[in-house]
Amino acid sequence: MKFNHSETFYTTTPIERVFEFATNISKRPEWISSIKRAKLLSKRPIDIGTRFEEDTQFGKMILEFIELEKNKRIRYKTVEGKGAFGDISWDLETENDQTKIHLSFTLYPKGVLKVLMPIVFPLMIKGNLKKEFTTLRNMLNNA
Repeated sequence: MKFNHSETFYTTTPIERVFEFATNISKRPEWISSIKRAKLLSKRPIDIGTRFEEDTQFGKMILEFIELEKNKRIRYKTVEGKGAFGDISWDLETENDQTKIHLSFTLYPKGVLKVLMPIVFPLMIKGNLKKEFTTLRNMLNNA
């Protein structure tokens, strides 16, 4: 069982800066409300296999970069944690002097969340994702 949400938006921020932002783990708590802290567990530069830890309101999660194509695609997924595992991708392209960003978020619930997620996802999580994507868009437009 999985739950998806995706959104496409444009920013005037150059694609190179969007890519840098998307791979800057320390920025994640600024636009994702459930994350209190995020830190790299591997040394820079970020590459496929680089892991990072998020301290969230639901506990600690370990995520890993699984795709990384400079200024085109970023994908990471949860590899350790409780409750639900995420698979997040950023697809970037330049279009009409703007950066087009397609964000995709897939959530795979574990344990009791398998039962609760059909209710919680459309009512709460999807709404939070929309707010967070709006915050992200505003941060990028003001960068």
